Amino acid sequence: MASEDWTTVYSALDVDEKVSAYNSIIIKMLDEFLPEKTMDAQTIPRRPSSCGL
Repeated sequence: MASEDWTTVYSALDVDEKVSAYNSIIIKMLDEFLPEKTMDAQTIPRRPSSCGL
């Protein structure tokens, strides 16, 4: 997070602009480090049932 350019957040004039700029930075970082993945229903691991049936 330290390497991000926070100038847009600091220079925003009102709270709505600051939140929008902040959200853009956070979403960009999430997309970079935690990319969205699609999975087939067949490849999703199944957890064993805990009810003992």
